[in-house]
Amino acid sequence: MRSVPWPAQYPAHLMRLATFVHQRTNGNYWVSIHGHGLLVFNEQLQLIDHIKPNSNSALTLSNGEIKSVFEDEQAVWLGNLGGGVNVFWKRENRILRLSAQSEPVLNEPFIRGVGEYEEALLVATNNRLAVYSDNGRQYEWQKDISAEGECAHVNTFPVSYVTRRGELWVGGDNNQGGDCNLFKLEPKGDVLKPARGLMAAKNDKITAMFEDNEGYLWVASLNGLYRIAQQASEDFSWLFEAAGIPRNQIIWHISQDADHRLWLATHHSGILLVDPLHQSVKRLHAASEPPNGLPPGQIKTVLHASNGVTWVGSSLGLYRFDRKTETFSGFTVQNGLANAHIYSLLEDEAGNLWMSTNDGLSRFSPDSGQFWNLSVSDGLQGREFNTGAYLKRQNGHLVFGGINGVTQFDPAQVAPQVNASRVQISRLQLLDESRKVTITPPQKGSLSLNYDHVQLALTVSNLDFINQHEVAYRYQLLPLSKQWINIPPGENAVYFSQLPRGSFALNIQSRNHDQQWSEPQRLLAITVAPAPWVTWWALCLYAIAAIGVLTLGYQWRLRQLRQRQQQLEGLVEERTAQLSKQSVLLDENNQLLRSTLEEKNRIFADITHEFKTPLTLILNPVKDLLASSDSAQANSLTLVQRNALRLNHLVNQLIGFNDMTQPDKEHSVAQLQQVVSSVAGDFDKMAAARGMKIEWHCPEVMVGLSVSALELILGNLLSNAVKYGEAKSTIDLSAKTTCQDQCIVTVFSQGVPIPASADVFERFYRLPEHRTGVAGSGLGLALVKQTLENYQGSVCFAARENGNAFTVTLPVVSPQQTLITEPGQSAKAYDSALALMSADKVLQLDKNEQQAANELVIVEDDPDMSWILANKLSGHFSVNTVDSGQAAIERITEHIPDIVILDFMLPDITGYQVLQAVRGNELTCHIPVLMLTAKHDRDTRLRSKEALVDAFLTKPFDDEELVLTLFNLLQIRQLIGQKANTALTGQQQEPVFDSPSDQQFYNKLNAVLNECAVDADFGLSQLADQLFISERQLQRKCKSVFNLTPNAYIRNYRLQKARQLLEQGERVSLVVEQCGFSSHSYFSQCFKALFNVTPSEFIDRHPRH
Repeated sequence: MRSVPWPAQYPAHLMRLATFVHQRTNGNYWVSIHGHGLLVFNEQLQLIDHIKPNSNSALTLSNGEIKSVFEDEQAVWLGNLGGGVNVFWKRENRILRLSAQSEPVLNEPFIRGVGEYEEALLVATNNRLAVYSDNGRQYEWQKDISAEGECAHVNTFPVSYVTRRGELWVGGDNNQGGDCNLFKLEPKGDVLKPARGLMAAKNDKITAMFEDNEGYLWVASLNGLYRIAQQASEDFSWLFEAAGIPRNQIIWHISQDADHRLWLATHHSGILLVDPLHQSVKRLHAASEPPNGLPPGQIKTVLHASNGVTWVGSSLGLYRFDRKTETFSGFTVQNGLANAHIYSLLEDEAGNLWMSTNDGLSRFSPDSGQFWNLSVSDGLQGREFNTGAYLKRQNGHLVFGGINGVTQFDPAQVAPQVNASRVQISRLQLLDESRKVTITPPQKGSLSLNYDHVQLALTVSNLDFINQHEVAYRYQLLPLSKQWINIPPGENAVYFSQLPRGSFALNIQSRNHDQQWSEPQRLLAITVAPAPWVTWWALCLYAIAAIGVLTLGYQWRLRQLRQRQQQLEGLVEERTAQLSKQSVLLDENNQLLRSTLEEKNRIFADITHEFKTPLTLILNPVKDLLASSDSAQANSLTLVQRNALRLNHLVNQLIGFNDMTQPDKEHSVAQLQQVVSSVAGDFDKMAAARGMKIEWHCPEVMVGLSVSALELILGNLLSNAVKYGEAKSTIDLSAKTTCQDQCIVTVFSQGVPIPASADVFERFYRLPEHRTGVAGSGLGLALVKQTLENYQGSVCFAARENGNAFTVTLPVVSPQQTLITEPGQSAKAYDSALALMSADKVLQLDKNEQQAANELVIVEDDPDMSWILANKLSGHFSVNTVDSGQAAIERITEHIPDIVILDFMLPDITGYQVLQAVRGNELTCHIPVLMLTAKHDRDTRLRSKEALVDAFLTKPFDDEELVLTLFNLLQIRQLIGQKANTALTGQQQEPVFDSPSDQQFYNKLNAVLNECAVDADFGLSQLADQLFISERQLQRKCKSVFNLTPNAYIRNYRLQKARQLLEQGERVSLVVEQCGFSSHSYFSQCFKALFNVTPSEFIDRHPRH
């Protein structure tokens, strides 16, 4: 046991009045002395404080009779006899207060302004300006400062400012007259000397002062804004007019930004941005366009923070200014601000903003966006502060003045307290549609509800009694919601409705006056029982019922499937029987088809072989006749011989196709080099006739196909190379073997490359004759491909830069295999091709001494047919032949023939396209066209008639019918021309034409003559030039259409025009000049020849009325 020495400053008898001893949680001891309060000892039992009743200290008692004590986490509770309960909150914030209850006592606690001069605190009240010093724990009054002389009546100084030169300027509230509004402290005396003459108004009140970067002192009063420099001042009244506002503005605060612009915070007009150098002003207010977000309330202060951000304190909240967009974003009570009416803004060393409001102080962290609020319980002078009464001292302490005194603190020592309060359920209710049932909150924090108790109401309470009205709550109900749900401010009730079955955890947090949220607290565990129809045993019953239903359904379905299976088995048996019958019928049909095909092949072979006998009987006599005939019959006999050989070659190819359907497997081996040598030697003579040479290179190799098939393949390839190759070139035939038991044979000939899109191996495919100049059957290459496919070979072609290469792939057989030759083989597969090539001779037309008047153009691609037609018709017409469609169009357009014979099948374009081109040209649309073709199908006839063909004959044709048809077409054309001639020379002025193109030509001809016929020198050549055609084309066109020469048409046109002029009463001499006649006599002669009267007689018969 230790003894405690009694403090010497207290009487010894007080020791016997001690009623209890209480040890605080911080280790100190509180000793209650009856009637004298509490003595406070530290852990070393040293007296450190005396808490007295009714003292001016922050810790005071309502009565000295302490009967009980209780200490919790937040406060110490003392029970007084007759004095109620005293509460000492455990706040460690070190706030220094100067008020009516402090020591020293501030008799007039209403603070008008604060300032600092020579490290002392200036405090301005309604009736004095006092100087105080402090040691961080307590103030000490030093002196009062007052005005001198005739300004001694001014005792209210709301504004004080110390310049960078150390001068103290003080602004007064002068309401009694005189030049006593702006003062300057005399350094040697504690008196304020008025700065006379620096401001215009004699009776004025100073509201703000500021020293700019150039050392000018700016002073704002109720009557204007002034810039003061030593002994002179400048009135800035112009800025009010520039801003469009009245002069008598209250300017609460002046500041300067980094761009040296002054920010004036006004009472009614928002913020004025003043540029003194350029004398410009910009107004930022709530009614700005476009809207900038600034509130319509009073602007109390502007703070330019150390990080460059500008903050504005207004009567409606805190606002941040965005320099890029010149807009404001606000923070109000909803964001945690203590009160929206802000009087001041200060920044501490940590970058936090401190602001005084109508409800305490608020600290705002720009980084986190969090507010922390301080109230009277934290040691403030009171809840309400004043405008302009704020200061940041040189030591970093912040000073705020209010209606009850001054509050000063070091912001580094004032921090929010950790919220460790607990939340309790104060009331729990179950809500039904018609009643409310209040139940006792569970002790263990768990609640079980029936399925019909789906609405629940909880009222919660926080045991933090400091500013209980500012406590807020938020909750989350897991697992339904993981987000925190805020309860509206001022409320403490939580409602749940329609809770589903299951288990839930209700977590809750509370926020105290410091805006600090407590740690999440598990308040209640709620379990909602399921309804009877969703319990586990109900679900089991459902499962059993479902299984029973599924079982019954499965059995029913199984019976249905078995019945269906029996039906299908019967159908399968029935269909199997039907398929068996159909299979037998199919076999019989296949057998019948094979026999029919064999019979067809046999008949085909017999018929084609029967062609051989008449061909032989034709060829042999023709050969004898050619040997003994004269030149007059040589052309006809040569034509007969060549076409008989051509027919013989076609028959041989058809026989070859028929033989290839059954390849000769018995004789399927041939010595490639021997066959190549034989075939190349046979074609040497034909190649030499065209100045060509065949070179071959082939190894000794056995190939797997018959000798006849190999001769057919090589013969066709060499025949094409000789016929279609370039004259005086070399044909290269080469062969080589590969490692895959194959032999590659390539035949290359120089010439025009074949297009890659050409399907040369298709039956009856022929290249256009304008590319080759040689007619073909289109069967040779198709026969080559079919033969190779029968022997597992292949063929392809590739166009090269200077020719074409055909590549044949042949199967190679073992050399040990015995070579089986084809017995009795005398004729070769290509003999007919050699014979046909040897008979190729150009036929000459028979010379006809008589020159026919009408010109005929024959369009025929077959040279023999063209020769026959030309030879037959050369006695009746002047014949010209062409072998392609494009050449026909050029010939017809250039020479304008009298009639055309047109074949439908041409190498480049069809006869239908040629006919369309002829009918579409106004120069050739009148020409009669006879379609002569071997195609006699309905589609060809209809297409020809659609293109306006004049006559249609098919091959073979009758000579007399052909000639009569041609003469009829010419006669009809002449009748049409005579009809147009009659219309032109008679009374009818406008002839009618069957062809629109003829009508167009007529109109164009008359249009040219209407402009040029007055010229007597205008004739055939000038008219042809105007129509952009040749003189020959014009002559033949006019002769065919009008049955007139161009000169006769021009003369008739002039005479018709003269007739019209004479009918109109014109004089003959004038008519002769206007109609292009060179003399009067020639005009009279021509007029009488056409109209059978002289011009004078015509005038007498047609008098003008």
